[in-house]
Amino acid sequence: MYRTDGTASGTELFLDIASGSGSSNPTKFVVVDTLMYFLADDGSNGNELWVTNGTTAGTYLVKDIQKGSISSNVLNMTSAGKWLYFSANDGVNGQELWRTNGKITTMVQEVYEGSESTNPSLLTLHNDTLYFTADHPEYGNELWYVYTKCMKVNFKYSQTCAATPVEFTNTSDSFGRKITDIAWDFGADTLVKTMNKTTQCVFHTSGKYQVNLIVTNEDGCTENWSDSITVFEKPKAQFLVNNDSQCITNNMFSLTNKSTPIKALKHQWTYGVGGIDTLKNGLKIYAAPGIYPVKLVERLGMYCIDSVMDTLVVFPKPVDVNIVGKATTLLAQDTFNVVVAKNKSVYNWVITGGTKLSGGNSSQVVIKWNTPPVTATVKVTETDSFGCLGTQKSKTVTVQKPASTNDFESVGIQMYPNPASQKVHIFSPLFFVKNANILVMNAGGSVVHKGIMIAGRYELNCNNFAAGIYAVMVEIDGKQYSQKLIIE
Repeated sequence: MYRTDGTASGTELFLDIASGSGSSNPTKFVVVDTLMYFLADDGSNGNELWVTNGTTAGTYLVKDIQKGSISSNVLNMTSAGKWLYFSANDGVNGQELWRTNGKITTMVQEVYEGSESTNPSLLTLHNDTLYFTADHPEYGNELWYVYTKCMKVNFKYSQTCAATPVEFTNTSDSFGRKITDIAWDFGADTLVKTMNKTTQCVFHTSGKYQVNLIVTNEDGCTENWSDSITVFEKPKAQFLVNNDSQCITNNMFSLTNKSTPIKALKHQWTYGVGGIDTLKNGLKIYAAPGIYPVKLVERLGMYCIDSVMDTLVVFPKPVDVNIVGKATTLLAQDTFNVVVAKNKSVYNWVITGGTKLSGGNSSQVVIKWNTPPVTATVKVTETDSFGCLGTQKSKTVTVQKPASTNDFESVGIQMYPNPASQKVHIFSPLFFVKNANILVMNAGGSVVHKGIMIAGRYELNCNNFAAGIYAVMVEIDGKQYSQKLIIE
């Protein structure tokens, strides 16, 4: 075996592997890391695998794989990291896959156990995996692979947010060998040694960081895995509400997103009634009164998350009120109020046919009527303490012309006795041929008696009338005549 630096003077015999005049026939030179492997025949062990580090002292037979002078048929020599992979026949297991690092030479697990050869061929390294073809009694000649390193180093990590601890988990596979040393290199002179499965690191600013995990096993074999991680700016979720307490009628909650950094975030709104909204700003109209939790989740990257919650209140519509007051009146003014008035509610009274004298926004109003007869309308709308508007209620009031002491006399109607306590006689010679309607109303404007005058005569029984002033009306041909009656 010779070596040369490319010049005649620099070319010399390096090592006489087969001593004497015999040839060692060195062939198939393959460099792996700092070593060079080749095949040679020393005249005693057959054509076997040799290695050199460039010195005669560092040149030796790697292993006499098939003992004796028979060659082991080394083929398909392929470099993989610090290892040389090749196929060879040890005379027992057939032509199988082997590997060596110059000191340790072993057969890789057989594709098919036994003395039958599987003939590994077309060895091809991709990343850290060696692919090859091999024969199998059941499958034929198929594609196989083997991981080439002494262990498979890897890690995973949690959310990567600036100024937040990031948890790193060692997920390495040592292939059954004991791990003796673990080191994490987080850059910026941050090296952490720990035998724990997990460790943490805080990256104070956002950006890209290279993290390297170095693992050593009991055989002194060291492997590493490096990954670039992106540290995101931690989002700050926040929003403003136009009004967090609204009435059910025409409610509309406008939620303005104030999160940072707003341009890079993915938004998720929930409103307490199911469903998700992914718009930047939230908008919600509720169909029923209630208390609703609203949540905004802001996400930056896969794991960098922040959230904020608020509560929205939807008030019910006020219960419809009823107006208490006369439907018919003879008085110049009357008082009206609402049933079950609420202390903090405001009542808006609208009057037609009259004028409000007092009680503008209270639960009671005093009304002065326009000149009778008139049909008036009293309307009221409640606004409760939450500002919710109720349904407007309305009442029609018939304002009649008050009774006069001279009406009956003007047309010859007689009513006696007056004052009375038991019976009152009403007589009119003008109504002999026509019937007339008789109405009696109390001082509150309520009709307390109805009757029909026949042939100009009517007897009014007053036994059930309370003492007081009443109005007696005689109606005929669309005209009304009235007279005040005093009951003792």
